[in-house]
Amino acid sequence: MVKARYQTKAGAMEMGEDHIIRFRILPGATVDSETAKECVAGVAELAGPKRHILLIDMRNLRDITQGARRIYHDGPAFAVALLVASPVSKVIGSFFIGLNRPSYPLRIFTSETKAIEWLKDYIE
Repeated sequence: MVKARYQTKAGAMEMGEDHIIRFRILPGATVDSETAKECVAGVAELAGPKRHILLIDMRNLRDITQGARRIYHDGPAFAVALLVASPVSKVIGSFFIGLNRPSYPLRIFTSETKAIEWLKDYIE
């Protein structure tokens, strides 16, 4: 069940009763610096002073700019699970994350169920 919702240009965020923020990216969306800032603001609004636990559904993402990646790199998240479309996407994503290791736990999944199981370990 959804507790709160926030809409951005790139998609919709929802805070579930499990305290996980789910961000579902719209088909063909590009995330640039402006959109990344909007997303960070949305997460802060939904989570308030609590640590941010995020599931980002990237299966429809067209592109993410270097500026957006910089904003997310040191973002306010406590733990992030990225949901991708295929095992190949997972391998490519893991390679790029290895080059730009964020300051918070982050894993890539092709299964939403497994991503949520992993995130639940970080819920306070």
